[in-house]
Amino acid sequence: MKDSIDFGSMDISTLFRKLLVPTVLGMVFSAIFVITDGIFVGKGIGSDALAAVNITAPLFMIATGIGLMFGVGGSVVASIYLSQGKRKAANINITQALVFSTFIVLVMSALCFCFVGPLGCLLGSSDRLLPLVIEYMIWYLPFLVFYELLSTGMFFIRLDGSPNYAMMCNAIAAIFNIIFDYIFIFEFGWGMMGAAFATSLGTVVGGLMTVIYLTRFSRNIHLHRIKLSLKSLMLTLRNGGYMIKLGTSAFISEASIACMMFLGNYVFIHHLGEDGVAAFSIACYFFPIIFMVYNAIAQSAQPIISYNFGAGQPDRVRKALHLAIRTALICGISFFIITFLCRQNIVSLFIDRSCPAFDIAVNGIPYFGVGFIFFCRQYDRHRLLPEHRTRSTSHHHHSSAGSGIHADRILCTSTCFRSTGNMVGCSVGRIVNDSLYYRNLFQRSLHGPPTMSIFATWMHSLKNSATNIKYWKVTYRPY
Repeated sequence: MKDSIDFGSMDISTLFRKLLVPTVLGMVFSAIFVITDGIFVGKGIGSDALAAVNITAPLFMIATGIGLMFGVGGSVVASIYLSQGKRKAANINITQALVFSTFIVLVMSALCFCFVGPLGCLLGSSDRLLPLVIEYMIWYLPFLVFYELLSTGMFFIRLDGSPNYAMMCNAIAAIFNIIFDYIFIFEFGWGMMGAAFATSLGTVVGGLMTVIYLTRFSRNIHLHRIKLSLKSLMLTLRNGGYMIKLGTSAFISEASIACMMFLGNYVFIHHLGEDGVAAFSIACYFFPIIFMVYNAIAQSAQPIISYNFGAGQPDRVRKALHLAIRTALICGISFFIITFLCRQNIVSLFIDRSCPAFDIAVNGIPYFGVGFIFFCRQYDRHRLLPEHRTRSTSHHHHSSAGSGIHADRILCTSTCFRSTGNMVGCSVGRIVNDSLYYRNLFQRSLHGPPTMSIFATWMHSLKNSATNIKYWKVTYRPY
């Protein structure tokens, strides 16, 4: 299972490529995991069911965000420990990350399950969609923890030098999801229950594969028993706080997408009804492909950056960072072109051309696609250097979300943008986010030597990352 990977000496381009290819394939399978569910729901149950699934999607994004937060935080710390030869400390760290994230998601799932009806209304469901929303949530909320295990475990498996196994976790989960979707929806006629149960079973398979690997097959890192003494538990709680700090931007990235979907559902159902939500859900189903590719780029570069930072090789850190951001930018431009040219084919995968939501989706998706270019910049900027944190990160994400909200309201209430306003608003939010970031960067550069803005962004991020990790290395205690 272990691949021939040396984070400290292998050529950066070769190392990045060896991590990127299986990671992208794994993420594509993960996107298929989501998209297949949408295709089967749209074709087998109807556009109302598609809208109902989209209304519940923010919960999935939050659970995944929690997994990514602890995956990023735990893998950054473990990477540095491994580069220093402290394998036991790395093992303790990844175990703490899994325990923390699992506990949080279990509590969240239990609370959501107890108030499933009010939660459906809070998420923006109409009276017509509410029974479908409740039925879907009942059958996937109990399995939400496996989404988190899959998201968190991927980081540790790649850190152990097995990106191909990480890819297989996503691929096998997606294959099971496709098989169960077809059987439960088309053969058994279970409707929303079948769609939710199929997705949940696929995720269970992927989540268990990650746990089995870390307990039985890993070579460099594996799960370690946590002591139950009061002192040990207090240190575990404190270390969990460090991991949250290091992984906050990953969670904020997921939460901002969840916020976009949540607000979009509200706006569309208010102005265009259930057909508007169905059209918006198609854009949200297609978006995971783009999101997962950016996620793969960030996850491929992250262990290289963290390991070489801990090993004191800043030149390799910069080279990996530059390579990843260039790759993300090229992908963003390519995705926009594909979205614009193939929009009708994309929409027809989910619903029939006779459906009222079809024209709304076809007209709106190109506007939504403009934001892909800018999303790649803001996503990878914060994910590649997860230690660059807190105030500035939160400010820019909140600025983006706020700009998107106002753009949604203005554009949706205007006549010419009535059917596409929210999708334009999502892109405007991302554009304003990057504009604010580079405006602040330019203002700071006036007090220092002139420099290229993108290079200044990278160096500014590296400077903050170095400061945070140096502070962490002095204060962090694994046990």
